[in-house]
Amino acid sequence: MCHIMDQNPVLPSFLPIQGQLEYSKRSQISTAPVLIIHFKLVDHPTAGSPADMIHSFLQPYFPHGGLHLLDVIFDFGTARKTNAYSQQCTALVNDLEKEEYSLVCIIITTHTDDTHGDPFVGHDKKDVMGLLSVHECFAPTVARRNPMRSRIDAIFMGCGAIINQSDAFRDLRSSVLEYTFSSAVAFTAPHFQPPYTCHLALAYAELVLIERFNIREAFPEILAQSYRLGMHTSIILMTRFKHNGAAALECTRYAWAHTASRPWGFTLPVQCPQCGCVGQWNSTYSSGMYIVECSYTGCGRSRDNETTSRQKYTFKRPRGSKRLKPGKRHNAEWLEIPLDFSRPNAG
Repeated sequence: MCHIMDQNPVLPSFLPIQGQLEYSKRSQISTAPVLIIHFKLVDHPTAGSPADMIHSFLQPYFPHGGLHLLDVIFDFGTARKTNAYSQQCTALVNDLEKEEYSLVCIIITTHTDDTHGDPFVGHDKKDVMGLLSVHECFAPTVARRNPMRSRIDAIFMGCGAIINQSDAFRDLRSSVLEYTFSSAVAFTAPHFQPPYTCHLALAYAELVLIERFNIREAFPEILAQSYRLGMHTSIILMTRFKHNGAAALECTRYAWAHTASRPWGFTLPVQCPQCGCVGQWNSTYSSGMYIVECSYTGCGRSRDNETTSRQKYTFKRPRGSKRLKPGKRHNAEWLEIPLDFSRPNAG
């Protein structure tokens, strides 16, 4: 299409476009200000943390400023420390109100108690690492209001008890709503290792912080870069939405499924618990169900020659699960599994 002047084209021909598309046609290259806040437990090693990697990755996009990383070490195992820390966070929020960050990424790195899922928060009077409930942990750290009216994404870098223990997970969901997070990500591995999230963190930085895709829409592509993370942990994504005028959460579990080792995203034991053989599983698939049986001929046979059935597991496809195309391999894929807490006894 050419502009016309005096019934004649301004240019002799159309303007040629040089080069090829290197991003999605729907993506942006946004340099709107971004704030990364890394709350980390005192004495917790965080070398090469995802927060540092995200900051380093984003720096070339902000040659004239607009990108800020704050490291905040927390240690509030006593009432006196809690008061001092709360005042520090209040002052921090007041300072940040003066800025105009369109997007805030909060990363919380701590340990969690295996039994109840409570996060560790710092040393008590006896110099023992203390615990608080999920809700109590958030209270002195995160403001209930959103002073900058920014979109806030939270990533909880802690062990999976905060998800796997139903009371802790309930507290976490409640806190996500109360503290005005737009989204939150957590992990289910009992002994979670944050460095495994490096590919997920960088894909999140590129697709969400720079290209400004909605995190839920972008999450399958984020996971496509992170299949090795799926060998270590499942991932929980919580996103805020309006339901009948009130804030609500859509919660989804993403599990890495492998036909041999993780049928339908469930973890298959490396060792048969009945005979002790390692990696001796035969798998059959029928009507959406995997039936896995120990292949060792002596499985189920005791020293007294008494016999029982070989060790067997049955894995059914999770209710409502969706097989994702991004990251799919010939015998493995990511599953998107909706979590419904409206049913009785839901976590």
